[in-house]
Amino acid sequence: VRMSGSELFEGGYTLEDGIQIAQLLDGKADLIHVSAGSYQFGFFDTHPSMFSDHGCNVYLAAEIKKHVSTPVATVGALNDPAQMEEIIASGKADVVEMARALIADPELPGKVMEGRDDEITRCLRCFVCMAERPLTGTRRCTVNPRIGRELDAPALPARRAKKVLIAGGGCGGMAAAIAAARRGHRVILCEKEAETGGILRSEQAIPFKKEMYQLGLTLTRKMELEGVEVRLNTEVTPAYAEQEQADALIIAVGSEPIVVS
Repeated sequence: VRMSGSELFEGGYTLEDGIQIAQLLDGKADLIHVSAGSYQFGFFDTHPSMFSDHGCNVYLAAEIKKHVSTPVATVGALNDPAQMEEIIASGKADVVEMARALIADPELPGKVMEGRDDEITRCLRCFVCMAERPLTGTRRCTVNPRIGRELDAPALPARRAKKVLIAGGGCGGMAAAIAAARRGHRVILCEKEAETGGILRSEQAIPFKKEMYQLGLTLTRKMELEGVEVRLNTEVTPAYAEQEQADALIIAVGSEPIVVS
């Protein structure tokens, strides 16, 4: 049974009320799944945004767990394996559940079990998945373009392996490099700066945008696993491209930031 530990708005039921509801359910359900808020008045409590702390609703499940014998699950902006392990180990909840985190990366639990935390594509909590639904009745995800098609056949090997040169080591260039490498092409990615990640490198200084910075790290790791050759401090000029004699050139040099004067 899914319930809110508290509706978290004036006139809604409180945590004390939530405990009483859970006690009525105790022994009559296999699992009490504790969320927060309501769709009418607390959407951003039920679905914490990037401005909220990860696990900001866990305290509700932790308190309810003290008053029932039925296993209790918690949910809400959880995507960090270490944090989820701590929730279980400390007894705050018996089960950790995820929704948006699994839209962003359906393989997240398997990667955790295999010790591949650095390959997890983390949810940005950008709400693209929520915004698309009322418009088209479908889902979209900023970091998972295969949403809903994850079980389809993987990219087929290319009939002929080619040399692919990519100009730009931001997220677009790295995603292109990974896709091309998975099809069997020899991929060279050139980045004129000393690091990959593009404009998302600047997000490391903003706490609530940490996942955006981590996305660059994850894509860099995936390029390494796919055997992409990365050349840093290397700008792709017309002369450089001519010298490389690649079969295909992908230009992913990004955008220019607007500087407010």
